[in-house]
Amino acid sequence: MASQSNCTQTVITIWLGFIKSIFIISRNGLFPITCAIILVGFWHIPSIFDLSTYSERVYVVQHVSFILAGMLFFVCLRQLGQPLVLFLIISSVGMMLLSGLGLAATNERVYLPYSAYSHHIAGEYMLGLSIAIAVIGLPVYLIRKALFHISAIPKSSYTK
Repeated sequence: MASQSNCTQTVITIWLGFIKSIFIISRNGLFPITCAIILVGFWHIPSIFDLSTYSERVYVVQHVSFILAGMLFFVCLRQLGQPLVLFLIISSVGMMLLSGLGLAATNERVYLPYSAYSHHIAGEYMLGLSIAIAVIGLPVYLIRKALFHISAIPKSSYTK
């Protein structure tokens, strides 16, 4: 029990230092997305994820970090150009699709607090959401961007 408490305190201390450094140097558009990827990737390491399931303090830090990752992703989308934003959306869908496929197809427990059946259900939800985003969300986003681009062109430039 004492080693879990020390591990919990170490994770929280390192995490708080990392978050402080993110806000200090987040001027470049690629930096926020890199930090968001590190945040999400770190918390999905099976042993760290398991620790967050057993420790209430680490669980709260984990979910605050997910909110922070969403904020960093939003900042990144505002700072980067359109081609990179499109790449990030497509690659996010691809990663979720592959991760969902892995969880749905495995017979092993990746995250110890959950059963193999729970992994299958989570994988199926991830597959369904990634397909819905790819089939519905991405076309809506592209159509909206195209219509916004057309309406932003001055009428005098295409009536000549």
